[in-house]
Amino acid sequence: MRACELLALDVEDIDLVTGVVTVRHGKGDKRRTVFLGSRSRKELRAYLKEQGRWSGALLMTDDCEGRLHYGGLVRMIERRAKEAGIKPPGCHDFRRAFAVTMLRNGCDVMNLADMMGHSSLEDLRRYLHLVTDDLQEIHAQVGPVDKL
Repeated sequence: MRACELLALDVEDIDLVTGVVTVRHGKGDKRRTVFLGSRSRKELRAYLKEQGRWSGALLMTDDCEGRLHYGGLVRMIERRAKEAGIKPPGCHDFRRAFAVTMLRNGCDVMNLADMMGHSSLEDLRRYLHLVTDDLQEIHAQVGPVDKL
């Protein structure tokens, strides 16, 4: 999801049993479905139980008085990165990492484009600048001369 889509989510947009997440207002106000795996659902249930709430905005400010905004999300990521001793990633880095990992794990580009909410493969292409190691591995697997 895009950061703004995540911040707009309500708990009711997520089916904690199936992992189906409804993004009601994606880019261009498009509606789409994304998914949470079993591990993410388990962590989300624990988070909501700890918060003592099962409705309303998914991500709330520290005082639970309102919906978390973009600046708060950035600060949260920076805090976690500092705790981990790493350089803070940008919000969009998570989206790109998702796309590249899905591709590396065998997801086809058409389904990935749908999951990302892209209307064309050209939009997706910007995310998928494969590193040299990926290209070398692909060549080793399917290079025509070596396959003679």
